[in-house]
Order: sequence, then C-alpha cells, then structure tokens
Amino acid sequence: NDATTVADVNQQSDNATELNTAMSQLQDGIANKQQILDSQNYTDAEPSKQQAYNQAISNGEQLLDKEHGQNLDKDAVAQ
Repeated sequence: NDATTVADVNQQSDNATELNTAMSQLQDGIANKQQILDSQNYTDAEPSKQQAYNQAISNGEQLLDKEHGQNLDKDAVAQ
C-alpha cells in the first residue's frame, strides 16, 4: 500500500469499499445458484446459455475461494 496522503488513503478506502460491494453482489449471485438451476427458465434455456451460466458460476466461485483465490480489483470481480 503506497498511500502517503489523506487523499491517497481516502482513494484506497473508496476502492476497498467498491470491491467489497462487488464481492457481496457476486456472493449473492452464487447463493442463488441452486434456485436458478432448478428453475424452468434454466431448464428451457438453450444449451449454450446454460453452459454460459455454468461457466459464470464456476468463475465466480473461483473468485470467492478465500484459500486459493487471488486478490483482484473491482473491475475483475464485476466481469
């Protein structure tokens, strides 16, 4: 952390808050996984869309892996 001024510290704090919000939103989306998988919309979706959803969930779960995950910025989490 190279924040040396109040403005730098405030910017770092803002970045951390934004990342925390993005991670919370990701966690909420992952928490709904089983509900989505059991839904009629998922069942009726084209296989390519099901695969895209499954891949997005897998990517999200990897981001949330506290033991083996990496530290990423908000933009990487929001993808």
